[in-house]
Amino acid sequence: MSHLVPLISDLAMILTLAGLATILCKKLNQPLILGYMMAGFLASPHFSLLPNVIDSDNITVWSDIGVIFILFDLGLDYNFNKIKSTANTAIIAAVTEFTGIACLGFACAQLLGWSLTDSIFTGCMLTMSSTAVVSKTLGELNLLKQAFAPIAFGILVLEDISGIIMMVVLSTVAAAGSAISPLSMLESIGLLVFFLIICFIIGIYFLPTFFKKTRQYFNDETLLIVSLGLCLSMVVLASKMGFSSALGAFLMGTLLSGTIYTRRTKVLLEPVKNLFSGIFFVSVGMIVDPSVVSG
Repeated sequence: MSHLVPLISDLAMILTLAGLATILCKKLNQPLILGYMMAGFLASPHFSLLPNVIDSDNITVWSDIGVIFILFDLGLDYNFNKIKSTANTAIIAAVTEFTGIACLGFACAQLLGWSLTDSIFTGCMLTMSSTAVVSKTLGELNLLKQAFAPIAFGILVLEDISGIIMMVVLSTVAAAGSAISPLSMLESIGLLVFFLIICFIIGIYFLPTFFKKTRQYFNDETLLIVSLGLCLSMVVLASKMGFSSALGAFLMGTLLSGTIYTRRTKVLLEPVKNLFSGIFFVSVGMIVDPSVVSG
């Protein structure tokens, strides 16, 4: 077990610090995310008064799992019918936000004298949001059931999809100067459409039938294992097709939201999500470097 010692010691330190920091934040009526990030900073190499995390790569992997489970849990609340009901508003808001922020970021970069390519990258990067942070914050404020929440998450999903296309375009620009290959863009969009069709077929025809025919064999343990297995399988499929793991996790959550086990799956997933999402926010705090701010 010697190879497990660094990971175990790292987890012991960051979970202990996270527990104490979140208790302090609760006492001061501050967001839990602030406590997690504070714990991450205290465990990072940028803070020398305490032992630092030994194997940061393992912590990064755990934090990636945290994002996956946050988006999977979020998807369980938003099935295709709910997304469809808010689609028009979300599309208008997403296009307005994306265009406005991208143009503003591009203009600011140009005023700073940056090159055309750097300005394009800056404008596009500023359009990206963290669904994990938004979900955690709204959950703490008990706002997930409010009318605006489905619209907000619809916008975030559209941002993830636009981000996939944007990464293809930007990578093409970076590789070929200013020449953008229409073929690469069409290929990426085609893959995305194909991926969404696969998800639709799985959610409509396969999963509901599977759960109905096997419901007599399910207990809590089996349900949790099967649900997480399906989630991670969709993440693998999404990654193999060049899409983000977060998008795959969210889509599997929306697919499972149409089954008979939605509520029970959310209850069983809660402690698992809390553990890994906590590590994710701790890892965010670990990359905070005060010297960058002071410099």
